[in-house]
Amino acid sequence: MILQETALIFWVAVSTVCSDGYHISELNFPQPSLTCQKDASGPSTFAACLDITSTRYSIITAVLTVGGLLGSLAASNIIGRYGMFGTIWLTGAINLVGSIIMTISTHWIGLVLGRFVSGLSVGLAITTVAPLLSHTAITSPSAFFSTKRGLIGTLNQLGIVLGILSAQLVGLGATGMKGDKQGGWRWVVAVSGVVAIVQLGLGILLQPHIKKRNKKDSNERSGGTGEHGEDTEAEPLLSPSGRKDAVRSSTISEILANPSIRPQVLLVAFILAAQQLSGINAVLFYSTPVLKPIIPDQAGLIGIGIAVLNALMTFPPMFLVDRIGRIPILLTSLGGMILSSILLAHGLNTHNQTLSAVSLLLFVASFAIGLGPIPFLLVSELVPPEAVPATSSIALSSSWVASFVVALGFLPLRDALGWVRRGVREGEGRVFWVFLGFQVGTAAVVIWKLYRR
Repeated sequence: MILQETALIFWVAVSTVCSDGYHISELNFPQPSLTCQKDASGPSTFAACLDITSTRYSIITAVLTVGGLLGSLAASNIIGRYGMFGTIWLTGAINLVGSIIMTISTHWIGLVLGRFVSGLSVGLAITTVAPLLSHTAITSPSAFFSTKRGLIGTLNQLGIVLGILSAQLVGLGATGMKGDKQGGWRWVVAVSGVVAIVQLGLGILLQPHIKKRNKKDSNERSGGTGEHGEDTEAEPLLSPSGRKDAVRSSTISEILANPSIRPQVLLVAFILAAQQLSGINAVLFYSTPVLKPIIPDQAGLIGIGIAVLNALMTFPPMFLVDRIGRIPILLTSLGGMILSSILLAHGLNTHNQTLSAVSLLLFVASFAIGLGPIPFLLVSELVPPEAVPATSSIALSSSWVASFVVALGFLPLRDALGWVRRGVREGEGRVFWVFLGFQVGTAAVVIWKLYRR
């Protein structure tokens, strides 16, 4: 029974961040279906495609990170009021609303609104799931779970990459090989709503197990069970006093004012921001438009290959992180990204299809083995337990700001650094020199602040 309860909690947590990964990549493959240049009015109640320019597409893509930022900032207070389990249940409800808005949108502003609402859910979920997994592993009576914190922590990243892969596969099925089947994009965004419904249902099924855990935590805080060994009545999933932390959680202002933990908090925030500034979201958001100029017929399929590789390469660190350590894996990951960025920039600049495709896959694989999962582990390992929720809010907020900058600025920066000669765009890879600089800087900080500790 203990294993079943713990496994169910892990399943709910992973399914939550899976929907987050889905939103990250949901508009990548079906971009041609969404932004077709034909008349979008038609006789249908819902237009097959919308009037979306490249600038509007960037705004629609980036607004998810704005919602994510606000969700992360609010997470500490919401967790304090409803507890981690209650917050996760709320993310499902918010995600459902956002998905419905996107599915029925008849104007690109509707997509902006839907993506913003879904972003609120994503920000709450990512901030909540990582510490929830860590807390569940620590408090589990099972020796297996309590001694595999690193493995359990990487489930957060696994859920995200499975969501990214799912979005690419659904995009292929709904919009065809080239992603241009009119109206298919609506099915892609509707699937995230179905996932939200499943998540809400799992939350209801999990409630009896949450009550048992609430009783156990309450008894531990009070020094034992009630009279005659009887437990007190458990609180409902969304009880205002439903926070289950063993000690009072610190607020953001408190941890920033505390000189003993402020450096660790800022370090975690830097690493989470560097995760996005490494260029990975440029690939996940825009792999199709990046590759289309040099591989016009295979760009979408390579995008799916990227998602598959991203998912597969998440498994090795799950089993290595507790054996060889977080920092060696993180530095290996950064080294691979630095090398692949150099190769990718050269491949795109010289229009070398093979080198571009291979180096892009190497780039994603290098990220997945370290810079993807490790930063989420550091959130709950570099600060005391009472500071984890607030630290998560700060760190994930910095991540969302960086992600917004990349999502909104990548295509304009790529165009600004490149040029057109005889009808052919040149200098496509120059933008990855910018990401290379961030990767080298991140590696230097990791060596200075973590590896030498």
